[in-house]
Amino acid sequence: MTRRKQFTTGAAVKTTCAMLFALALSSSPAFAEYRAWFAPWDYVGDFQPGDISEDFTEMLPPDDACGLRINTPSYYAWTNDVDGIVASHDLYQDVIIWIDNPGADCTEPFSVTKADKSATYSPPNGGAVSMEIFTNYGAYWVNKNGYYLFTCGDACNGPDKFTIPPEDIWSTLTASAFANVSGSTIDPRRQSRSFSAVADLALRVGQLRTQLQNRIATRRRTPLSGLESSVRGLEDAATRTLAAARTAADTCASLVQKGFYIESFAACTKAGRGVEDSDSLMRAAWFLYHPPSLQATSAR
Repeated sequence: MTRRKQFTTGAAVKTTCAMLFALALSSSPAFAEYRAWFAPWDYVGDFQPGDISEDFTEMLPPDDACGLRINTPSYYAWTNDVDGIVASHDLYQDVIIWIDNPGADCTEPFSVTKADKSATYSPPNGGAVSMEIFTNYGAYWVNKNGYYLFTCGDACNGPDKFTIPPEDIWSTLTASAFANVSGSTIDPRRQSRSFSAVADLALRVGQLRTQLQNRIATRRRTPLSGLESSVRGLEDAATRTLAAARTAADTCASLVQKGFYIESFAACTKAGRGVEDSDSLMRAAWFLYHPPSLQATSAR
């Protein structure tokens, strides 16, 4: 009989919801294989169309989930009825396995798309039954809008479910992407394909700068009296750090294009760290004007 498990972030944790949220965002990378099943299969386990599994262990979504977002996947493979590979390709963007869950007011049919819905992956000809997606950076359940769905049940002190917009966890996802792409610049098997991935990430950092500037502008409409100067200092430092990360990302892309792969690895690593440092500064600013005893439902 197939062992089933529910995909949860804070299993067996008996702390507050805020601590569980921090755990979900700071867990160390670990290799994982996620599968979307498009046809019945009982070669190992027992799967039906519309199922999701971590390798061959079925994942049972929370009641409110509409999909599983996979962070920074490195590649995917279509497999057949004996788990042979029918087709495969590299991946450098997050994807979502959408599930048909009418009880959660979901709107997408069972499918696999890029997170921004710019592309949908369909089984190729040749008897593919599942799409296997490989990542070192985990996955999380999302609601119908693609928002992070955080559930902690009895471990919470207060509400047990939150939905968090993707921009509130951008640091972890983007820094993870840089870690993956940095590795591709020194991997001879992936070097020829790394430029487009690095260039896309440089554009993403530019978009993050705009998000950060808008967030800071919104916050500053409500002065913080005696704390304003300190908070502004951290916000300004976060802005400068993210700008430096964008410069490093552009440098990495330029070096990759010229074939200077060792130097590009250092530049991409610097860009990823800059994204993380910028986020850390914004978190420090947020905690200055939010007492630690309050329940935290968002990172900022």
